[in-house]
Amino acid sequence: MSAHECVEKDGGINRGGLKVKVKAASEYYWCSIRLTFPGYLLWSLVSDECGNNYFRERCMRSVCSVVVVLLLFVTGGLIYKFLVQGSVEEASDGRAAIQLTHSEKDLVLTEMRSFLQSVQAITVGLSSDDMDAVALNARTVGMAAQQGVPVSLMGKLPLEFKRLGVDTHKKFDLLALNAEQLGDSMATLKELSVLMQNCVACHEVYRLDAVLQE
Repeated sequence: MSAHECVEKDGGINRGGLKVKVKAASEYYWCSIRLTFPGYLLWSLVSDECGNNYFRERCMRSVCSVVVVLLLFVTGGLIYKFLVQGSVEEASDGRAAIQLTHSEKDLVLTEMRSFLQSVQAITVGLSSDDMDAVALNARTVGMAAQQGVPVSLMGKLPLEFKRLGVDTHKKFDLLALNAEQLGDSMATLKELSVLMQNCVACHEVYRLDAVLQE
């Protein structure tokens, strides 16, 4: 008996659930099919009497829908891990310990030391009212200095850490611009004070642990 004949004996398809009366070897039995993903998936795989294209198509649509949902879920998890959470564990001192390789930790610390060196050079420039030196040293750690950070490292850094880093680079660029255009050492000193709050906030919340294999 074909699948369409099987369906026609019951007068069509009932979307809430289908009961098809099938005659075989002088006796009747009921073929009950629930039109849900588990029901017609199993039925389409094992049924010889009623395994027709209609239900197989319905099954494939549901399989595709489930696969799409799973892919979206996995993709969303990866995006959250890469952009927001990063590779972080709770440290013994209460801070968030960013889990890095030794070379990655060295790279981040090198950038932090360059911040400190620029701050020291800026204060020297301010003390002698040399605004050209202030602008020069501030610009060396502006946004241009961030271009060489590997993508693999960026994925391990939590979102707030990255936000603080980008904001600090931008503030150095703004400080350099204002030092050149305004030449006001007191205003620049105030800018530097605000900028340093980012450094304090970062070190209060985060630490770097070199625990991962290269």
